[in-house]
Amino acid sequence: MAGDSAGYVDLIQRVSDFGDMRSKVFASAYSLYSLIGRPFQEYCSNDFINQYENWSFSNYHFYLVTYIFAVIIKITNIPPIIFSAVINAIASFSTFLLIYLIASKFKFSILKKILIVLIFLLFPPLLGSLSGQYYFDRLYIPLILLLYYLYISNNDNLNNILIIIISLLLFSISERTSLMGGAFLLALFLIGIKEKKYVLLIGIIGVINYFFWKYNIQNSPYSENTSAAQIISNIKDLFNPEMPISILGLRLLIICAPFVIISLFSWKYFLLSVIFLAPNYLVTIGGAEKIGFVTHYHSYYIPVLIIGFINGFSNLSKNKSVSKLTIESLILTTVFLIQVFHYFNIQHVVSPTLSHNLFKDIKIMYKKSDLGQYSDSRYIALKSLFDDVNREAFVSSNEFMQPTLVGLGFVNIRYFPVGVDHSDYLLTESVPDTKTIFLLNIVSDENMPNIQKCLFERANANFKIHKSVIIRGVEFTLWKRN
Repeated sequence: MAGDSAGYVDLIQRVSDFGDMRSKVFASAYSLYSLIGRPFQEYCSNDFINQYENWSFSNYHFYLVTYIFAVIIKITNIPPIIFSAVINAIASFSTFLLIYLIASKFKFSILKKILIVLIFLLFPPLLGSLSGQYYFDRLYIPLILLLYYLYISNNDNLNNILIIIISLLLFSISERTSLMGGAFLLALFLIGIKEKKYVLLIGIIGVINYFFWKYNIQNSPYSENTSAAQIISNIKDLFNPEMPISILGLRLLIICAPFVIISLFSWKYFLLSVIFLAPNYLVTIGGAEKIGFVTHYHSYYIPVLIIGFINGFSNLSKNKSVSKLTIESLILTTVFLIQVFHYFNIQHVVSPTLSHNLFKDIKIMYKKSDLGQYSDSRYIALKSLFDDVNREAFVSSNEFMQPTLVGLGFVNIRYFPVGVDHSDYLLTESVPDTKTIFLLNIVSDENMPNIQKCLFERANANFKIHKSVIIRGVEFTLWKRN
């Protein structure tokens, strides 16, 4: 977990306490975007003031579902960090339960249903979503699967009411889930399952909701990424084998290919799979939308690939001209082994300076593993640094220490180096006995030494070392403002 997880919990806490969406964790990061790739002289001369400290996060995404969560937290008095973990766990478990239930509608044997679930358990985009950060958009996956399960189930009043409620909940998660959820409902109506005609209206509402928000309220720094000119440029880069976007796009295609190919045997769902995969090729966010599976950019096509695969495999298994043993066993086993291969061998890059190996990400979940023990000792050590610090103090830290700060109850967190001159405290990482500060995921390697030096000098001029602790060769230092 890192900055996005911290922002997720912080935003729920903020809505619960104050009724607004001014998350300082999210806001401070936006102040640094304009500096990415700039010369170190320009970087070091920046004032690092959080220009968006009082901005509502609704300017970027309308996570209205946070208000629903806040009401639950108020009623139950569950800490937001525990509530977030529970929601994430429920979403993960229900995803695989729904895969099994949907497969049951197609009358597969128990063994085949279990194998289908195992295949998707090893599907890197879905596996990455389990081991990655918290995102509201991840709720889209089980909700779409639930909508589809209800849609192909009995056409009774209770079923119809549930579809309406779940659709509205889906639209409340974010503007993107509203668009893609609305598009999914429209697609279900158009591909021939038309008994539930009210779904057409709900789908239209979801799409309209997105465009209303985008053109009347949203003011996102990512808006240029979806402009026509940028999309055309991205398409050209996709067909240039020397461009990184082309290489990453090919890897995403290889990973998704088994599911897309099987969906060919239910051609309507094949088209749906292609359409829902298309945004990950037309839009780029530094490569995370291609193979950064620990992010949320893959949430929208995952349930459609699941549904397309199950429909395609069902049609294929009905083909009596070829031995069922040959078709079904070979296809399921092959797809399963391909996913195993991806699971153990592929590095899933989030950006040029940050990569994740999913196997390592999952190992950290186990307390007795070396990574799990390191995670626990790191949390205990960092907690000791803040024993005497007021939880309302302004603290500036890098992204990977922010979840710990949120867990400790801090409400004014800044993305280091934002606040390097005027926060109450700085929390930094460094190699012991060196006058440098680690700076993660924001500048190019050639600029790094100079920037590390100038940030250390600024910290040393305005702060004094309050406490420090060394964990496995890394020194964590808490600086207190002079």
